[in-house]
Amino acid sequence: MRFNKSKLYFNSLILSSPGFISIFLSLVAIPLHLNILGVENFGNYIFFHLILSFSFLLSLGIPKSIVIACGINKYLKAKIAFEGVKYSLYVVLTIIFILLISNNFINYSLLKFNQNYLVFGIIISIIYLVLEGILQAYKKFILQSINNFFFYSLSLSLPSLSLHFFNDLDLDNLILISIFIKFFVIILILIILIKNQLLLKSKEKLLLKTLKKNSLWLSLNSFLVQLYEMLDKYLITLFLGSAALAIYSIPQQLTGKLSVLSRGFGSYLMPFLSSGSKKKDYNDTLMIFYCFIPIIIFGLFPFYNHILGTWLGNNFNNQILSLTKIFSLIAILSSTSHILITRFEAEQLSKKNFKLEI
Repeated sequence: MRFNKSKLYFNSLILSSPGFISIFLSLVAIPLHLNILGVENFGNYIFFHLILSFSFLLSLGIPKSIVIACGINKYLKAKIAFEGVKYSLYVVLTIIFILLISNNFINYSLLKFNQNYLVFGIIISIIYLVLEGILQAYKKFILQSINNFFFYSLSLSLPSLSLHFFNDLDLDNLILISIFIKFFVIILILIILIKNQLLLKSKEKLLLKTLKKNSLWLSLNSFLVQLYEMLDKYLITLFLGSAALAIYSIPQQLTGKLSVLSRGFGSYLMPFLSSGSKKKDYNDTLMIFYCFIPIIIFGLFPFYNHILGTWLGNNFNNQILSLTKIFSLIAILSSTSHILITRFEAEQLSKKNFKLEI
């Protein structure tokens, strides 16, 4: 059991490591962006990346269905992976078709950046989620972790860090750099999958059965996540503006990194749980997020004022301090929720999970 636990902790920390590294990148990138381009520009930059989170909903549950189907059909993973990529391309083509038809009816006036960048960013994000699901199904945890670091953390922080050398960059320039990094990661993953024959052409419908059972409920659960985690930011941007979003998102970015740890544990456990193993490790993980993580977070509360003041300098205020404490509590609850949801999804109980979430 010690061996199993060590693998659980090691692989989960490996999967979580991009989030930890991104914390250090954010500590440098956020103040730099604020000082050079201002609060409003930073708010618009964050808003772009927030909208990309719609990819979790628009992927229609394909990524997690790949993991589930591969857990059930262990010797047909390559064919299931190919089906997943094929279905994701169908989704992307459908999105493009709908946008072309409805383009004249969509109001882009609220966006302070190029809408074409946004469409391309969402498409890239959908494809990445499917490729990540394939890596997760093959239990390529280290490769998955490295790709997550580049796709999420580096693509968010590197454009802001580049302002140190090129302070004449505008919002669209920063977004374009971010998209280029994401696109590069997708090409790299595809090369690795094809070269190692982890994608095999298939005319079978091995994934379709799992999708029919889980897609609707996984998509509905993603919709609830949008309500829980994103709706407040959209409303703040709409009614209070991008400067308010910047103040709101700074503490949320930091405390939200705790969810990276829980998602790391969940990503490691899901392929095993879908095949009926690792139940003991799952219970141990629950204990970590029920007991030990809250103790650590509460222990840091008295030091928040000094930490945030030192980090943000003149940009620090009491609003950010209060929000950081509030989001810390939310992070504790949402992290535990991630672990609970992993079990439901792995055991194809997404419908039951959706009812509980409601």
